[in-house]
Amino acid sequence: MPKSRQVLAITKEVDIRETFGMKAGRIMALGIMCLAPVHARELVVAVSAEKPPFTLETPKGEAGIEVDILSQTLALAGHTVNIIILPPSRMLPCLARHRCDVAAASAGHDGHGFYYSEPFIRYRNVAVSKHARHLQLTSVRDLARYSFAIWQNGWRDLGTDFKHTYHPDAAGQFRWNYHETPSQQDQNRMFWANRVDLLIIDQTMFGWYRKRLSRSMDTSDPVDIHAVFGKDTCFDAIFRDPALRDDFNAGLATLQRNGGYRAILARYR
Repeated sequence: MPKSRQVLAITKEVDIRETFGMKAGRIMALGIMCLAPVHARELVVAVSAEKPPFTLETPKGEAGIEVDILSQTLALAGHTVNIIILPPSRMLPCLARHRCDVAAASAGHDGHGFYYSEPFIRYRNVAVSKHARHLQLTSVRDLARYSFAIWQNGWRDLGTDFKHTYHPDAAGQFRWNYHETPSQQDQNRMFWANRVDLLIIDQTMFGWYRKRLSRSMDTSDPVDIHAVFGKDTCFDAIFRDPALRDDFNAGLATLQRNGGYRAILARYR
């Protein structure tokens, strides 16, 4: 049975006080309770398996940037939240079978009974090299000269040129320089152990792993960040109920306006 966590609107007063200070937290919590819509509900929210610091397990349950934004945004609309963990392939079937109310995170457009929110989370995928190597990268084409580690199925996620170059062949084999593993911790270890020239990763995730791996290996070498993939990759939350999607969008706008969104990002840096 999937692990879950209940996030009640009243308990968010604790998080909000931590974020905005005691006085502001009290005002915000009262706002949640007084302005909660008549259709306030307990929602089942599905998120992908652990991908720190966006989703991660803690002694108190699931947390992370993505989980906190979802929880606080929906709490601002008066809803309570029950987090479940699912693999990405089961997100839309979960919604379609009415086993969850919200699935995150994906990108798409309304259709087939699904309603997509405004983008609520973004990934800034970059190539990372050690500064001592003095590698020169200005485009995706330059990656062809170097070996790199990347997340599983990453060849599908970084634009048309990257997909065309690095998709597996008919036998399921990848180019010599492309190395994917299911564990992003393993990818980071490969980079710091000099087993690959480059690491392709979200920039926030790189900082998170660098700090935590420093307890077991040397991650002190200066690095260069190569922004060869252009724009950030943005993801939405998906709903079956368009009114609930609208609640989410309104709560997200409030969280971004009142500084709560920035405070969540800062908490995990």
